[in-house]
Amino acid sequence: MSEDGLVSSEIKCEVEKPPASFKSSVWQAFGFPIEYINGKKLVKKDETVCRLCYLRIRYTGSTTNMSTHLRRHHPDIDCNDYGQSKCSKPFNISDDKKRTSLAGQLRLSEAFKTKLSSRSTRAQAITNGIGTFIAMDMRPYSVVENIGFKYLIHTLEPRYEIPSRTHFTNYVIPEMYKKVKSSVMESIARASSMAVTTDGWTSRSTESYITITAHYVNEDWQLENPVLQTRTLHESHTGANLANVLESAVDEWNLGKFSQIAISTDNASNIVSAVKQSRFAPHIRCFAHTINIASQKTHMLHLFSGQNSYFLNCPITN
Repeated sequence: MSEDGLVSSEIKCEVEKPPASFKSSVWQAFGFPIEYINGKKLVKKDETVCRLCYLRIRYTGSTTNMSTHLRRHHPDIDCNDYGQSKCSKPFNISDDKKRTSLAGQLRLSEAFKTKLSSRSTRAQAITNGIGTFIAMDMRPYSVVENIGFKYLIHTLEPRYEIPSRTHFTNYVIPEMYKKVKSSVMESIARASSMAVTTDGWTSRSTESYITITAHYVNEDWQLENPVLQTRTLHESHTGANLANVLESAVDEWNLGKFSQIAISTDNASNIVSAVKQSRFAPHIRCFAHTINIASQKTHMLHLFSGQNSYFLNCPITN
């Protein structure tokens, strides 16, 4: 049995109304399941049925499991104290055209006809979840317009309407970035020492970028490696321009509080020059890149030596 007392999956059944003496507002959404055994009607009083989704909930005389179910699975039904007062947004389960042939039940399609408010807790949670999906999996904003993605969200929550891609571009992702940045800056402020790595790269669309990553040990002796920024480089990749980018990162992330900031880069002349012009020290050049350069030079010397030997021994030149 689950935390909310769930004892069965979605199975439509007849529902017996609760006694009039049951005053809790959650009974507007629940009743007792009716079963027929050998042709005899049996009302099960140890279980209740949600009239919105037909899930059965264990009943022991308390409405806690039922109110928990409403809070988790039907958050638009807002009972402030979960059953001890009237719902702030009550729903009507009266005898009308919306009633199915099974007593006491609404049509499921009617229950999901009303869309979630964009300001509701559940809608905001789903929107933030989509934003997290876009950010963590590096998906394009246009994913929210894909037919398959829309179908998935509609299947999970038919009442939810996906915001436009511009909403994620202008509001959701920037707000998430502010929160994450604030958290990273607080963590950096508690660090006792700091080191960074940086490198430039070019995308498939031939756009140039430079990425700066911080490295430090937090108060729990765990290594942290947050990527501080990835910026486009529209200017010429000179040492002076790269030095401005590095200095800007120091100011933006409050790294100036550290007496020294070790930095690791490759051996490109422009980034070496940039480090010399900035506040980073000591400068530790990438060992792997150094080995790679050395091996390439050794290979070139070997080729040159072979070509020189062939030239000296060539019968045409002798």
